[in-house]
Amino acid sequence: MGHTAGTAGLVPGSVAGPHFLVAIVLPAAATALLVALAVRRPPLGTLDEQENDALRRIRVNRLLRTGSWAVLIIGGASLNYVDRPVTDLGPVFLLPLLSLIANIGQGLRLVARVVLVPWAPPKLAQRLSPTPGMRALT
Repeated sequence: MGHTAGTAGLVPGSVAGPHFLVAIVLPAAATALLVALAVRRPPLGTLDEQENDALRRIRVNRLLRTGSWAVLIIGGASLNYVDRPVTDLGPVFLLPLLSLIANIGQGLRLVARVVLVPWAPPKLAQRLSPTPGMRALT
């Protein structure tokens, strides 16, 4: 047979949960790897130390913001799944608890969105150090 859907068409958490877990862990791990690479990248020879530091901060900021959005979106999908009515495959007594968990999660997602939106990356200096091959602007 192989069908895992209940009367409402939902698969049990034991089937859907690992998929959601992988979908959350992959972007988080990729973000962590890319942040580590950005922090350890060799400095650009044409920029001074402060400018290289600013570029690293900008890159890390953008990576963390993008990774956070991905985890928030997938986490929200998993919370919405958890809050669905339990079918004949699951216990009904857990509905109030699952609904509470989903509501708290949605509230935390809203707070995270409010924090992430104004979190702008640092700014570069108006005038960068002169680079070879470029004429100095005067």
